[in-house]
Amino acid sequence: MVGALLLLWTGEKAFDILVPFLLLFAVALLAFQNQLQAFTMARKHGAHSETWSIVPVGIAAIYGGYFGAALGVILLAVLVVVVDDSLIRLNALKQLISLAVNVSAAVVFLFLGRIDWTITLVMAIAALVGGAIGGAIASRVPAKLLRWIVIVAGLGMSAVYFARLFN
Repeated sequence: MVGALLLLWTGEKAFDILVPFLLLFAVALLAFQNQLQAFTMARKHGAHSETWSIVPVGIAAIYGGYFGAALGVILLAVLVVVVDDSLIRLNALKQLISLAVNVSAAVVFLFLGRIDWTITLVMAIAALVGGAIGGAIASRVPAKLLRWIVIVAGLGMSAVYFARLFN
């Protein structure tokens, strides 16, 4: 909900400037997952606790309410660093968190009367189809390949947003 309110309170210029940098940050988290996990484990003296993951996942959720595109890349990047589990299970958790974030943002937009129903319908259908197809594909793709697919997709999306920023 916080992200949705920030979107409504800030201008389009702030949005255009922030998005490509947030995407690159997510890609970096995912690309350096192993090194970041090793660093995190060393600082915790070998105890990998998911309790502290609330903060980075919460920040990702705020981002998702602000700008839903690439929320999956950011959430997956955060989750692989802060939660010690398989990429397949983390992908499923990412889907659940994304659903919660998007529903929360939608509630804000609904109560404030800021919904374009035609676009909403198209996005809802696309999200459901994409989530179903993506989940089915992700469960069959080796973790290393899945990580590189997400990294390349994230770099592509950030390039598109950087191009928009400089045009």
